[in-house]
Amino acid sequence: MAEFTQEMALKLKNGGEDGISALLAVAKIARDERGVPGIKEWLQVAWPVLPRKDQEALLAMLVDVYLEGDGRRSS
Repeated sequence: MAEFTQEMALKLKNGGEDGISALLAVAKIARDERGVPGIKEWLQVAWPVLPRKDQEALLAMLVDVYLEGDGRRSS
């Protein structure tokens, strides 16, 4: 998984489009390398750094995508 650098921490802390994009970009790398466990590990580090409003925006997107798929979880 990508290293948690000071630059990454600053992007996450500043939030907005850059912060959300950075979180999702590393989440994709984590998923490609380790699957769901990699995503979980990354989110444990990155999520608390992201501003609350951006956490809420990402959660809303997640719920929207989930509901768009008729609430079916992919395995």
